[in-house]
Formats: sequence, structure tokens, C-alpha cells
Amino acid sequence: MNTPIRQRGFTLVELVLVIAITATLSVILFQDRSTVAAHDALWLDAAADMLRHSRSRAVAERCEIRVDIQDRVLSAEYTGSAAQCPAAPLAAPDTSGTRLEQHAPVLSYGVGTHQRVFDPYGRALDADGTPQDLQLRLGARRLVLDGRIGSVVVEVAP
Repeated sequence: MNTPIRQRGFTLVELVLVIAITATLSVILFQDRSTVAAHDALWLDAAADMLRHSRSRAVAERCEIRVDIQDRVLSAEYTGSAAQCPAAPLAAPDTSGTRLEQHAPVLSYGVGTHQRVFDPYGRALDADGTPQDLQLRLGARRLVLDGRIGSVVVEVAP
């Protein structure tokens, strides 16, 4: 009596198909994460440039400048009187010809709402007028603003 032999395991075609699908999915997932990380790094660098530029202008023009950060949208404006401050709007620093608002990430999460005023001495003040530090963290990077001296640093978070 000949009984048919039952095959056990997978064929080579099935194994190759599973490996190909797994490789394709891993490439797609890795690409999305690296894109988000690149957007985070670009946004933090642009935010640091905006804060440094605003501080420099406040010291150079002896005028207060308010910087608003609201869910990854940055804005800066003069807060002093017309006699103290220029009438022209405060221009953002050149960030490779792109607006800061365009660096929104693929995922929709923000950095919250923050406001600091740079005084003519370069200090970053909060709404009460006291020097206040600011820390923004996105992914593995962190922006640190020292309120007492106005220094801005972007570092890799531990």
C-alpha cells in the first residue's frame, strides 16, 4: 500500500515571499521615522535661529521683542512703543528660503505654547518680567534657552 507522504514545513517560494513582505514593511516604517526625526531636527534648528536672531535684534536696537511658540509656529514682534522700536515688522532670519511654519512634522504633535520677551539686555523674560528658562524636546534633541543670559543651545538629549 502506497500512502501519500505528507509534506511538512514551508516551500522556498513561501519563505521568499514572507521575507520580501517583511523587508518592504521595515523599509516603509524606518523611512517614516527618519523623516519625522529630520523634521524635528530642522524645526529645532529653525527655532533656535529665530530665538538667537530675536535676542540679537533686541540688544542691538535696545527694544523688547516678544517671541511666541505655539504648536510649532514661531512668531516674533516688537513690544515697545513706536518711539523706541522701529515701525517695520521683525523679519525672520533666513532659513534656506523656507518659512518656519512649513516645517510641520508628519505626525501631528506640538511643543505646546510658550512666550518669552527678550529685553534690551538680552534676557529671556516670562509674562511676569522675570528671567525664565525654556526647554523644548522633540525626539532625541532638545532646545535649551537660558533665561538669565539668553543663550540658546540645541543638544542631543540623554
